[in-house]
Amino acid sequence: MKASSPDDEALVCFSNWCGIEFYALEPPTISLRIKPPTLGSPYIEQYEQLALLDFTSKRKRMTTIVRDKDNSVRVYIKGADSSVIPLLNHEGPHGPKNWKYTQSQLQYFAQQGLHSR
Repeated sequence: MKASSPDDEALVCFSNWCGIEFYALEPPTISLRIKPPTLGSPYIEQYEQLALLDFTSKRKRMTTIVRDKDNSVRVYIKGADSSVIPLLNHEGPHGPKNWKYTQSQLQYFAQQGLHSR
């Protein structure tokens, strides 16, 4: 597998392990092959890529914005904690609970040597 960074390679390997495989890129369409964990045939899911903001040393993150088959727009971000954590919503009905869970997961990953803080 060819990846632009060890982080990217780890994400691709983990998604494959979860049954989600990058299948094709025919701009603006991204196709994923989904292999259900239970009995069932693999199927293709397609997303329309609306924007891609490349990683820069200033932003310290990469962002992609996609539209799914239900016409929902989703934003996916990968990057340094220092650039992503301030973007998280700490307010609202689920904010404090989600923030506490996120903090515990970051701590767990650091203890496992999977994440540095």
